[in-house]
Amino acid sequence: MSNQDANILLRFIRDILEQDNVPPLNTMLLSSGFRELGDNLNYLNRYIMEMEQYAGAISQGIFPEKAPDRANRFCWPLKALCSNLMHLAWQTQQIAHGDYEQHVDFLGEFSESFNIMVEQLKQREVNLKLETSRAAKKIDTLKEANDLLYSIMNNILGWVIVIGTETGEILFVNQTAKDEFKKHPEISEEVCKNLSQNTISAGKRHHNISLLVHDKSEIQKMYQVNMFHVFWKGTEANACIIYDITQQQNIKILEQDAYTDSLTGIYNRRYCMDSLERNLEGHKQFSVCFLDIDHLKFVNDCFGHLEGDQYIRLVVRALQQVFGEDDIICRIGGDEFAIISGGDDAGILEKNMEKTENALLRLSLTKKYAMSVSYGIISIGHNSTLTTEDILHKADEQMYIFKKAQYKAFASKIPPTPNHSAIQYDTITKFPVYSSFEGELANYFIEGEYLHQQDKKTAIMYLDILDFKALNEYYGYAEGDRELFEIAELLREKLDIYTGTRIFSDFFILLFSMDKKDTLEQLAKKLVRSFRIFLKDQRVYHPKCKIEIVAGLCEVEDGFNGLNQAIDNANEARKIAKASYRTECLVFNSAIKRKKNEEARLNAEIKTALANRDFSFCLQPKVSLTSGRIVGAEALVRMSENNAMIYPGEFLPLMERDGSITELDFQVYDKVCHYLYQRIREGLPVVPVSINVSRLHLRDETFADNVHSLIQSYNIKPPLIEFELTENIFFDEVVDRARHIITKLRSYGYQISIDDFGAGYSSTNLLLDLDFDVLKLDKSLVDYTIEQTRKSEVIISSLISMAKRLDIKVVCEGVETLGQLEFVKKMGCDIVQGYYFLKPVELRSFEKMLEQKGGYCPLPWDNEVVGQ
Repeated sequence: MSNQDANILLRFIRDILEQDNVPPLNTMLLSSGFRELGDNLNYLNRYIMEMEQYAGAISQGIFPEKAPDRANRFCWPLKALCSNLMHLAWQTQQIAHGDYEQHVDFLGEFSESFNIMVEQLKQREVNLKLETSRAAKKIDTLKEANDLLYSIMNNILGWVIVIGTETGEILFVNQTAKDEFKKHPEISEEVCKNLSQNTISAGKRHHNISLLVHDKSEIQKMYQVNMFHVFWKGTEANACIIYDITQQQNIKILEQDAYTDSLTGIYNRRYCMDSLERNLEGHKQFSVCFLDIDHLKFVNDCFGHLEGDQYIRLVVRALQQVFGEDDIICRIGGDEFAIISGGDDAGILEKNMEKTENALLRLSLTKKYAMSVSYGIISIGHNSTLTTEDILHKADEQMYIFKKAQYKAFASKIPPTPNHSAIQYDTITKFPVYSSFEGELANYFIEGEYLHQQDKKTAIMYLDILDFKALNEYYGYAEGDRELFEIAELLREKLDIYTGTRIFSDFFILLFSMDKKDTLEQLAKKLVRSFRIFLKDQRVYHPKCKIEIVAGLCEVEDGFNGLNQAIDNANEARKIAKASYRTECLVFNSAIKRKKNEEARLNAEIKTALANRDFSFCLQPKVSLTSGRIVGAEALVRMSENNAMIYPGEFLPLMERDGSITELDFQVYDKVCHYLYQRIREGLPVVPVSINVSRLHLRDETFADNVHSLIQSYNIKPPLIEFELTENIFFDEVVDRARHIITKLRSYGYQISIDDFGAGYSSTNLLLDLDFDVLKLDKSLVDYTIEQTRKSEVIISSLISMAKRLDIKVVCEGVETLGQLEFVKKMGCDIVQGYYFLKPVELRSFEKMLEQKGGYCPLPWDNEVVGQ
């Protein structure tokens, strides 16, 4: 072998060992003897290259379809490995398809690991199938529950509404709600608006609210809402379950009204009779106390019916503090009560009534009158044959026996002389105080002079001094006290007085006697002349205050039994005399009795009308003198009887007297709000409406909040409501409370107007002391100014100018003629109200003016024709 052949072969072998893809050896470069060796080395090189490529493909997970030549022994192990790997890949695919029975034995340690992995996968599949089965069951359960929930929500009687807490978007409405909303879309709008505004406070899962809405027929409906905080499809929401409870509430109210006394809140006569009937039917032992309130008529007449109502409520409170929960307290009449107590021990009732009397005695210290009750007690056994009416009748008899014994006991303590030192006297008038006056009455009729008078008759005088409050305020209480003493002296001079009392402020009750041959009518005429002369002489002490004396007289016809009736009749005559507003003395007669009966009949009609909500209202427009357009209206109440109109002047004074005016006012407020709500909802024009406020409301500290709540329940904006208060309210004892209520109403955004300015004690101080928005000049002030000199014109024009500078609008009411219209315009008035433009009219007539004429009322000084 030559060196050249050795080098070529050695280099080729080295390349095979060290390099990839070595090209074949050119054997022609070798000597002939070494060419076969060169060919074998080329075979070796090709087999190595083939092995490398095969191994490279296997290492990359590629299993070549064409295997290396069988002659290439280098690839035999690789072929075996490739076959095993191909089988392993197939087994893996089988496992991937869920065949966990595959087993490997040919890969040594890998086989063991592979087999463990297969067992784990097999167990995992079992577990997964179990979990899947459980999940499937849960899904089926949830689907069933979901179907059931939807079925319940869509078939439940209540509405179900789900609202997003952040967006206010409605996420779900059940079928019941959908059906209802289709019938009443206006309810849908109101309900959803209210629900969006009511959210659950932080930290709470649920709460309940009540909604008050109105359907298209203006019928008030009430809904109870149960609101829950939930997650709805990944969003925080409020789920609301809503029930219409209108009928239940109405039934509840009816049931409550049927058995409850509206004034006191305790049980009424109907409940009392039912309770007595149940006790009798159950053969139970029980006791009944029948009582009435002493002097309630006196309190009503002297202090007003509101004070009388307060007297009744205080008695009830005293009873409730003494008697237990098992005792039944019922108001069965105006001043009559019944208490039903279990067991037949009347002694317990007696002790409780003594405690009640002591409680009322303590309460009397805070009042200007004595508070007491008279009562009778009876016990009912197991087998009583009495009826309910028998029980009340017997208890009533016991009560009157008790009352008569009280009077006799009281009279026995007083010697038969009206001037006994034990009698307490009013320091101003020197008449007995009321408590002593009662004893004097008992003394006179039961054991005194009345029993021995043959040629005398006994009478009652009920007297009142008009405008006495103004005298006190203007000249001071010392002058007022002096005047009271002088009047008392005059009465003693002109009448044969046995006893008398100043029951309150400037009210007197006198018991006097006179010859039988003289008449009360003759005496009344003499008294009027004496009163007028006296007042004229007294005018020098108070020239700027003109007081008047009015009195009523009535004969006592049946001794002590007729005394209360005589006092009532004299008071009735006084009230009629007072209406003339001049010094007068009237005798109670058949005409007054007829008037009293007529008022009683009208009172019954009023109560029925209130119960049935039969009162209506009309509107009188307010017209701007600048634009000629209607800028507001006043709501005026109306009442009819048998299709005949009853004028407000007939029924309003009666309602002011007994306090029912407050209930009437709220009925009118409610109807005005209904009217405005309906107009606004239908997109029709509206103007602000003024509503009147009785002075009795000003005694109620909650009035402003109550009326605001009512108006808000209709979503009426405050600028559409104006409250009218008459100026004389501010000269009453409620003036401070009136200021407070005005301030509160204005804080809510309502307009306040002072009505009838100039009709009474008008003062420019009102403009300075009170915050209000509108000043309504009374017709009488305008009429007076027109009839007077230029001086009067300057005064009224200055008043109007002052009001305007204080940003107070001025309305002149009662404008009926062209002359009055031109005069108030000349004075600078902004707005007028009166018959010149339109009298108070029914709602439809008022609406026609707003809708057809655009609310325009032609002004006499306008040259333009509307619409051209």
